[in-house]
Amino acid sequence: MGRIKAEVDFASNVYPETQRIFLADGDALNLPTDKLTKIIEYLYLKFVRLERVASYAMPKNLLQKSDKDLDRLRYVGLTMFYLGIETGSDLLLKSQKARQGEELSKHVKRPKSTNISYLVWSPGGSAEGPTQRNILRIPPGL
Repeated sequence: MGRIKAEVDFASNVYPETQRIFLADGDALNLPTDKLTKIIEYLYLKFVRLERVASYAMPKNLLQKSDKDLDRLRYVGLTMFYLGIETGSDLLLKSQKARQGEELSKHVKRPKSTNISYLVWSPGGSAEGPTQRNILRIPPGL
């Protein structure tokens, strides 16, 4: 945590007016909930004008977090996920030992129940392909 705090301290001195922070360089949900909670709390402590903390979220890491974990993260100030759906192909998901698209689309709705907003995006795939079909399984407004 020392290195992270040092970077936050530096950034808060250079950019004291910061209102939004995106936890970049990977999926922060990969971290244990306790550690991620401490990081978010420290961000709000150091950036006094902070309004929103957001993070990328891979579906597999989101699925590993319990509802209690998501509630804790929201409580300390994680307000948005950028949820990447790399593929909607059930065949590819199965070959990667991931969840099939129907189940995946059901679970990506979980942040909404904890008041965490999220954006769903896909880096590839056509508008007619399986990724688009899985994104369309998520009701509008979530």
